[in-house]
Amino acid sequence: MGLSKVKWKKSFLVTGGLFGFLNTMATTIYTFSPNFPDFIEPIVRDCSWYILLFIIIILLLVLFIISCFITTFKINNIKINISNTEVKISTGRLFRKNKCYYNDGINVISVSNIFIPTVRGENDPIVSTYQQFIREIVKANMSAFITELKKNLKNIEPIDPNARIKSYPLGATTSIVKFDDCQCIFLAIVKLTDPNASMIPNPAKEATSIKIFIEILTKLWNEIHSKVDYGIAVNMPLIGSGNSKVPMNNYQILQTILMTLYYETKINRKIVKELRIIIDKKDSKSIDLHSIKTFWDAAHLESRNDS
Repeated sequence: MGLSKVKWKKSFLVTGGLFGFLNTMATTIYTFSPNFPDFIEPIVRDCSWYILLFIIIILLLVLFIISCFITTFKINNIKINISNTEVKISTGRLFRKNKCYYNDGINVISVSNIFIPTVRGENDPIVSTYQQFIREIVKANMSAFITELKKNLKNIEPIDPNARIKSYPLGATTSIVKFDDCQCIFLAIVKLTDPNASMIPNPAKEATSIKIFIEILTKLWNEIHSKVDYGIAVNMPLIGSGNSKVPMNNYQILQTILMTLYYETKINRKIVKELRIIIDKKDSKSIDLHSIKTFWDAAHLESRNDS
């Protein structure tokens, strides 16, 4: 994969910076070291101009290669502070090898507004997280899981109580569902076009607009505030990515998640002490965690200065 125009520009700027740094160091040494001029001047005087030019070109080429590596190197995890919440962002899967990514905390799983999966979880448009949960945690115990989930859904008002297959408003969340060693909150983020078609694989679903997506996240933070003790960590995937049809790229989705958390914590309350966002490897390719950390570190420093 080639460098983008922005990264090409950054590479040239970093190269210039490194060359300037080396030039400054050489000038300083030349000025303040009494023996350095006597050592270097004969070498420079005896070299042909084209050899010196070749050395400079090789030096610039090496610096440019180093700059390309610096600008394209991706980090897989960062830690930032948003108001009173410590946010850890890492690359991986929320559920893997028959266990949760973290051994503690509450896991947020995004689902369709039907909530109930088929036997293999095929109907849910949020393929990655929900199917990971079913494959790695539920496994052959689907009936027991659906029974537990239906008991929890009795506390949520459906859109049409008389419908054969009940659907729920976007942003609806279950209480904490305990299954095996995992504690989960299920969040409705995608609306199926026809709830009666939910039992077929990959049913049609409506796009979730940016406005609705922000409303869903706001509801989520409110639910976490009311249902989860402040000291308990919350684990979540990159909600809104994948097949959820939110019209934003993954970088914008991540920033929107963090921005809504920032806004809610600034209003009047503590939401969660530790938030862990686990981004699937395929989604992390389009996210520059360097810039995410730089942005929020600067925002946190400015917030501390203002206070």
